[in-house]
Amino acid sequence: MGTLLAVLALAAELVACLAVLAFAAVTLGFQGEAYRRGLDPLQAALTWLAVLTALAPLLVTLWVAWRRLFSSQPWAGVPLGLGLPVVVLLAGSVLALLAFQGGELAHAWASQKRRAEELSALRAQVEAGERGKACELVVKDPRCTRADMRRCREVLESLGSPDARWRELKKFLTTGDHFESFNPKELGFAPTWDFNKSLVVVRHDQEWFLRTFYPALLARPETFSTREGLQRLGGVLRSSSRHWGWTHAAGEVLRAELLPEVTRRLAEAQPRGAETLQDAFESVTHQLTGLRTPPQDEEPPVPTLARPAPQGSIGLARLESEDGRLHLWLRATPTEGEFGDVYLGFDTHPSFGKEGRAILRHLGGLEPGEVKPVPPLD
Repeated sequence: MGTLLAVLALAAELVACLAVLAFAAVTLGFQGEAYRRGLDPLQAALTWLAVLTALAPLLVTLWVAWRRLFSSQPWAGVPLGLGLPVVVLLAGSVLALLAFQGGELAHAWASQKRRAEELSALRAQVEAGERGKACELVVKDPRCTRADMRRCREVLESLGSPDARWRELKKFLTTGDHFESFNPKELGFAPTWDFNKSLVVVRHDQEWFLRTFYPALLARPETFSTREGLQRLGGVLRSSSRHWGWTHAAGEVLRAELLPEVTRRLAEAQPRGAETLQDAFESVTHQLTGLRTPPQDEEPPVPTLARPAPQGSIGLARLESEDGRLHLWLRATPTEGEFGDVYLGFDTHPSFGKEGRAILRHLGGLEPGEVKPVPPLD
């Protein structure tokens, strides 16, 4: 009976060890896909440490099984007996998980350092007179200033060729044909990362930018004649909303000056491609419908403070008494613009509103209905 119980216990321990090793292998596979350009040295070391640590319980279990069932050596010499694989399994699982997480933190630290060095080098090049990289700096640097945008504007206005101008303007688009964007945390508008919120990289001269970008896009021959062109137009329209961080003034320029021309060009082009591109035309039409009306339902008007906001405040905050929603009316950047250039709304529910609760902590608490200035996060 003792041998049978030992076999069953060892079989269960063996299955658990294989499960931990399989988890490590799957995690290693995902890392290989996510970092196929190569792991950072520290991350690679921690990753392989995690794999070896996950392998250790299996080796210990096999050794214990050999000593218990096949070896002539005394069983009493095995510390903890059949409990040894369990202890090693628990310790190995925890250490492997910590090593994997340490590798991720090492990669994040190395990536952040590398990005900071690249941005610093890019800024040095632009400030040294490399005009061709002025717009690239605007797209990549969350802390770009009006002076940075002015240099980019001068470059774009100096380009006489439509193709050359479009090559520069394309830098503002993602591969998915949306406008490039920053996370509010990158811009200094939130203490934590929120994957549901993005703010367009164009933080200054937005009205000028829209007046420059849309005519250049509409002048491209492929915009209304190909599926790719229509998808790009739809993506650009989708990311031109207030939700993406455009100011009210930029929204008015879009609605009053640019959307009528887009609508006219779309109506002229649709009959020629109605059959093969109908779904793409309908997608663009849907985006136009949503942009023609100023957003009012989700964004309350900017509140007023009883006294002037302290110097350096980046915005105003108010907490709703009914549903606990946190409203933020922020400047275009933490140092420039007016309150309300950017609007962000956050849930503060204990189950899913961790980003909103982090801001509440930064504010030092907020009573329902109370309006507070938002101090800088830096």
